[in-house]
Amino acid sequence: MKMSKLNAIWMRKFEDGLQYVATSLKAGHCIVSSKDGKIICLDRIGKTIWETELEGEIAGITTSSDGRLTFIAIRSGKICCLDKNGYETWEYETEEPIISLASSESGSITNTGSENGNLFSINKEGELRWKKNMGAAIQKVAISQDGKMSIAQIEGNQIKAIDDVGEILWTKSIDHPLIDIVVDPDGSYISMDDEATSIMYVNSKGEMDWEKKIQGKVIALNLVKNESDLLVATSDKMIMTIDKHGEILSSQEVDFKVKKITMSKEGDSFIVLTDESDVLFIESLEDDCEVFYEILCRGTEKCGTFVSAVYTGSCPRCGSDRNVVRIIKEKL
Repeated sequence: MKMSKLNAIWMRKFEDGLQYVATSLKAGHCIVSSKDGKIICLDRIGKTIWETELEGEIAGITTSSDGRLTFIAIRSGKICCLDKNGYETWEYETEEPIISLASSESGSITNTGSENGNLFSINKEGELRWKKNMGAAIQKVAISQDGKMSIAQIEGNQIKAIDDVGEILWTKSIDHPLIDIVVDPDGSYISMDDEATSIMYVNSKGEMDWEKKIQGKVIALNLVKNESDLLVATSDKMIMTIDKHGEILSSQEVDFKVKKITMSKEGDSFIVLTDESDVLFIESLEDDCEVFYEILCRGTEKCGTFVSAVYTGSCPRCGSDRNVVRIIKEKL
């Protein structure tokens, strides 16, 4: 996938330090959270849909592709499932501290790794499917879209592939702890090492197919799900795409530093969490395309409809935040 010009459609600033972001662009929203338990759901123009707060330090968040389920890992040892309105539908107690969290695309399977080395697999009703001990703390876990294969990074620089019923398929020793793991549709995975200047592609048999050196420190990885291409964000403010063979397809400089990045299934829309706790919605648009914002005010003054060249969360005339914003993308 080659990206066109990246355009920031909207940005929202948060005073609380945000740690995690999960996106369901199919449903038109994203979930952001601070480390101390505050969780906020934003719509496609950055407005708050719902907000809740959980007790305890958050260890990770994920959401289903349709946006109906959000999964929260509490470090003290609990997994919570929230519905599309932010209400808790179930919780599962691991009774041991949690480090890592991942879920399948549909949300039917949630895997979480503990400090005690146990990998828990939970179904969408909050019931334990299986539990498997990996021998040491599970620092990171990733899962394929269909939930049939998981990759776990184990303390002591080991990675393990686990099948759908908890059986270990293979174990591989690595030189450094991983920063990130992504499992592609074929069951292989892509990862980066602690030196954060290279990306490795390891196939479904545990064999490394290639390693790619990247200029700048790699911050975050994500997968363009339709094409098995990789999205990469680096410390020198670059966003690039890499194909399954390690070839760089496109590379663009941006004016913000990425902390986390997620994308739509088609790979043309992105939610970015920056180091400054800003949340940005970005689209890949052709060079001859310009963005306008049609604002229909529904406040007490009923100002009507305005068209602005820049995004605003409130009516530019009366200041009311009771409005509907429609994003218009036009060819020049």
